[in-house]
Amino acid sequence: MRSKRKKKPIKLKCTHREIEQGEKYYGHGENDYEIWWYCLDCGKEISQQALLGCLITDSEYVDSVKQYISNEDFFYSSFNQKVWKAIDKLYKSNQNIDLVTVSEEVGKNEEGYSVSYEITGFLDRVTSPSSSIEYAKRLHSYYLRRVLHSQMYEISKNIGDSSLETNSLLEDAHTTIGNIISLQPNKTFDIDSL
Repeated sequence: MRSKRKKKPIKLKCTHREIEQGEKYYGHGENDYEIWWYCLDCGKEISQQALLGCLITDSEYVDSVKQYISNEDFFYSSFNQKVWKAIDKLYKSNQNIDLVTVSEEVGKNEEGYSVSYEITGFLDRVTSPSSSIEYAKRLHSYYLRRVLHSQMYEISKNIGDSSLETNSLLEDAHTTIGNIISLQPNKTFDIDSL
């Protein structure tokens, strides 16, 4: 009789972090002990890079994009946040926005090398600079989902606290959702639209 070999538990890993239990993900490939997946944030990374590449290609769209992306918090990756801040700073000071100026503004990477190569990869994701507004809308939506997820987690922690009154919990949840809704661009109450 052959003994059954115990299988090691398969650990879900993204390309940059372990995936938390219950988190949504999509597959990439596998071996005996690990399955490499992309968390949903990795898919969003592509949209971030495409948006930044569009703006480096044609800075004419910066004002339109800023209706949806007001600061670097909308970007998940810290490197993409640096690139956004560089584009924003160059735009505000009426300087040319291109691969060279953005790379110089971002500076060197952690290893001390120029970031030009990394930023050049963003340009490979550009289908058309006019797509920047669509990418900005997507990033804004992803940002709202991150904020909603974080806030709902905080609300759910308080639900188990029996010392808090139910009405207080409901009011906090209502206020939190209202604050998140107010983050949407062009979402203002208009009595004439009723």
